[in-house]
Parts: sequence; C-alpha cells; structure tokens
Amino acid sequence: MKRMEEAKEMSGLFLKSVILKISRRMPPGWIAALREAGVEVCEAAQRAEAAEMAGAADQTKRTAKAAEKVGSPALWITDDPALARALVAEKKAVLAVLPGEGRKPNLSAGGAEGSEGSPAGTGEGDFSGVKYLCENLEELDAVYLDRVYRRYAGIPWDILETERCALRETVEEDVDAFYGIYREPSITRYMEDLFPDRDQEIAYTREYRENVYEFYGFGIWTVRLKETGEVIGRAGLSYREGFDEPELGFVIGLPWQRRGIGEEVCRAVLSFGRKELGFETVIAFAEPENQTSLRLLERLGFTPAGKELLQGREHIQYRAELTPFL
Repeated sequence: MKRMEEAKEMSGLFLKSVILKISRRMPPGWIAALREAGVEVCEAAQRAEAAEMAGAADQTKRTAKAAEKVGSPALWITDDPALARALVAEKKAVLAVLPGEGRKPNLSAGGAEGSEGSPAGTGEGDFSGVKYLCENLEELDAVYLDRVYRRYAGIPWDILETERCALRETVEEDVDAFYGIYREPSITRYMEDLFPDRDQEIAYTREYRENVYEFYGFGIWTVRLKETGEVIGRAGLSYREGFDEPELGFVIGLPWQRRGIGEEVCRAVLSFGRKELGFETVIAFAEPENQTSLRLLERLGFTPAGKELLQGREHIQYRAELTPFL
C-alpha cells in the first residue's frame, strides 16, 4: 500500500539520482539532460580507476561515500563486473555498461542480455545477477533509466495518457477495484471472470507482473480516470497461446461506459503498440452477440478475419493493420 500512496503523491520520474562508476567520462550534455529532467548525477566515484581499488566491497563503500550527497531513489551505473555483482548482492538497482554500439538495455527480457543476446554471466565480463545491461549509455535518457530503476523497486511503469485516462502497469492494490468492476453481470457475460478467491487473484497479479511485464515489457494495463485517480478498467496488448500477433484486450466498468472512453483508450493503446512496440498487426476477438465490442472494433479499423473457438465459445477474429496509427 505504501508504494501506491507514494505513486499518488509523486508524478513524473521516480528516479532521483544516478551514481556513475564507469571507466570513462560521460559527455557533459548527457549529464546536463539528466539533471534538467530532475535526476542528479554523482560522478565522484569515477575519478578512481577500478584497478586502483582494493576490491569490489571496497569499491562499493568508496562509491557509496561519494554518493551520499545525492538523493534516493538511486540507480548505479557501472562497467565494472565485480562492482556490479557486489551492488546486486546489496540489493542495489544496477545498470551495467558493456562495450559496443547501438544497444539499449533490454527492459523486457526477464533477465539481462549481453551484446550478442547472451546471459549476463557470459560474454564481456561476468555480470551475473544484473538484470539490465546496455551499450552506448549516451543514447539512454532519463525515462529509460527511470524504468530500469522501477523494475528493481517493483514500481509500476506509467504507460500512456489520453485526454481523460492514464494507463499504468497493474499492481496488487488494483484487485479490489477490479472486483467492483467485474461484479456487474454484463462485464462477465463475454469475458472470463476473476478468481473467486481474492488471494488467488492477488497471486495471479503478482505472477503476471513478473512473468509478463518483465518478460515482454507490455501486457494488459490498469486504466485510471485522470480527474479522480480511480480505477475504471483495463486495456492493453498481450499474446494469446496459438496466435502470432498481439491481441487487443479491454474492459471499461459500467459506470464509465457510453462516454467514448473505451474508444479513446483503445486508440491510444494501438498507437502505442505501433510507435513504441513496433507492432504492424493486432488481432482481437469478440463473440457475435457482443455487438458493443464489435462496433467498437470496427470504429478502430478492425475487419473480420474468420472465426475461432475459444474456451468452448465461438468468437469472431478481427484484425487491424496499425499503419494508420503512425
């Protein structure tokens, strides 16, 4: 609950400081951009080369002492494998830097990858335990670094905003609001209900965060009304077993229906899927009797592409090309 209370009080970036310990100096413009975004940068630790220090533990202490002047939450950035492993052991948020060109940190791999897609414990040094590696640190902005920090801290990503709504990753604290939405029979008439036991639903939400958000970097997100902050539904993109294209999914609670919110949110999700995730085609499913969803899909540019039997019930498969959303 504390995490969500903090989320309500804070806006923008959660990351407040970067502790830089790499063997080269970063361009002043990159550091200035971070500071302009509200992220302090501590460079003091990079003045001593790793070879001059007595070991990873000593490096950690020296760097921590130099970093006391900057605030928390903090993300450590280093190209020293021994220091990175020591920081991970102390449960610090760490971004490891590899030599190479043109690779951003993998924020959706469920674990760090090296420059050739290898696990963090192989390739250029042993970065075992470090979730995220990158090359070309200069290409990373404050938003990227904030997302790396959030993954370590268990803080949900803010995904997108529309005129009236904000979408973020789902957290366990959303479950009670979902039960309120799904209590309406018209909601579950055409979609799977929540678990009957609240503890099961919370456990499922926790596993979804770990197995979907952290692996793919996207999924079904929580929809909140910007004006009040209340949870009013869910929407997003996910993969269904047996299908190659991502699927659009959405539900808006009954009190907020017939206001155009569903279309507003879905358009934003499809635009995000094209511009940020690089998807070219998205599918969706609706039962023939679900005329409300069928009309919405057609307004969004979906066209029928056949029929599928899902969970023992006939569904119309729809497909949309996302080029118009560029």
